[in-house]
Amino acid sequence: MPRFLGEHYADTYAGPLNYLEQTMYAGIPVLILAVVGSAVGVAAPRRDWRPIFFTATGVLATLAVYGAPGVLEVISALPLVKGATLTRIPIVAITSVIVAAAFGVEALAARASDAERRRAMIAGTGAALAVAAAVLVALTLQRSFLLRSMLSVETWRWSLWALLLAAGTGLALVAFARRHLERGPVVAALTALVALDLFVAGVGFHRLQPADRVYPAVAELTRLRGEPGPFRVVGAKGALMPNSALVYGLQDVRAYDGLGVAWYADLLDVALAWAQAHQQHELHAADSRVLDLLGVRYMLAPPAFAVDPAHWERIPDTTAPLYRNRREQPRAALVDGYVLATGDARRRLRDGAIDLRRDTILEADPAVADRPERAATADAVGTARIAAYEHEHVTIDTDAPGRRLLVLSDTWYPGWRATVDGTPTPIARANVAFRAVAVPPGRHRVVFDYAPASFRIGATIAGVALLSMAGWTALAERRRRSGRA
Repeated sequence: MPRFLGEHYADTYAGPLNYLEQTMYAGIPVLILAVVGSAVGVAAPRRDWRPIFFTATGVLATLAVYGAPGVLEVISALPLVKGATLTRIPIVAITSVIVAAAFGVEALAARASDAERRRAMIAGTGAALAVAAAVLVALTLQRSFLLRSMLSVETWRWSLWALLLAAGTGLALVAFARRHLERGPVVAALTALVALDLFVAGVGFHRLQPADRVYPAVAELTRLRGEPGPFRVVGAKGALMPNSALVYGLQDVRAYDGLGVAWYADLLDVALAWAQAHQQHELHAADSRVLDLLGVRYMLAPPAFAVDPAHWERIPDTTAPLYRNRREQPRAALVDGYVLATGDARRRLRDGAIDLRRDTILEADPAVADRPERAATADAVGTARIAAYEHEHVTIDTDAPGRRLLVLSDTWYPGWRATVDGTPTPIARANVAFRAVAVPPGRHRVVFDYAPASFRIGATIAGVALLSMAGWTALAERRRRSGRA
């Protein structure tokens, strides 16, 4: 329920986790109507399992949200779910309840018999009483917490509102069962209750805020926006939470997402620690050369964070410690050698036996014609310059006296295509998660484009489906008119 644990923007929120994720509110009338939909579906002459399915799904998801023993473990063990962030389960719960409630409204809108009206009344009033009981039990159990947090008055106010809504919904169903209200007026009354409930709950819940209050100007980050790139940044421990850098126009090595690319996460495992509680990678030590390989140029850290001065240079005149990486590797570089990832490639990165400025780790042997030639010295390997860098298009100019491998430290993923001077060339997965292509001697232009086949297939299916629906609708309308004639 909104505001049961206080309000974020009034600095009264006393909840343990994300303010928005702690609120799973479809509306009191909607909860009651979901029970009505299931009850009517169970007792129908031809049993309708759809509202029962959605109600059961909503109950299981709600139990998972509130930590019922065993439920979360079962859900997280499912193959398609275990990689997701389980704090998003409220979306499943709230959607399921809404769909089940829609079936309840549909049942009320149909020509119901006296028995069906009584059944809807019993289910609805029972659900209303259950809602009232749940609110009162929560208030009783949380009494000391609410008093300690000075939330009693506000919470009681919203709880009274919930009780009034439950009573109003129950009375509408009683009036329907006793034929004081017919199906049109009762559906209108319940719809009005839902609208009023959500409007009152939503006003001021998630207010618009000035951008500088949500993401204030940070001098340590603002000064980096003019730097030539592309380059990456990272925050140590609690500094610069994942995804925050995006708001400031910077690229972080980490992200906070429900699903991530497996091999990129594997690469981050070498340099960062996975925090299961927060479902994100965290930097606890800045000594890994994988940070150099990722093209990390700057690191923001808490004051007591220990760094190697030979590796990280402290930027002067900054309030928070900001460090520049003395060993940053370019985002795009030519190498004149490679090693095969026999066993665990991450181990090869950890042991430090490979000179990553001249060698790269490949998953498979390249063709003989694509294998790089060893240069006489490190200075004779050649150069790679990023001419254009966009999210789905990267252009790189190379110049080398012999065959080389161009390594771009961006994520390898199906759908990326590469051309050398307009000729398609295969992309190899290098250094666990990056892209590499073979380039011949001399000057060349390499272009990476993201054009996944999955998008084209999906667009084709959607187009065919749209045309089929349009044709089916036109045919049905033609038959309807012929029948009238």
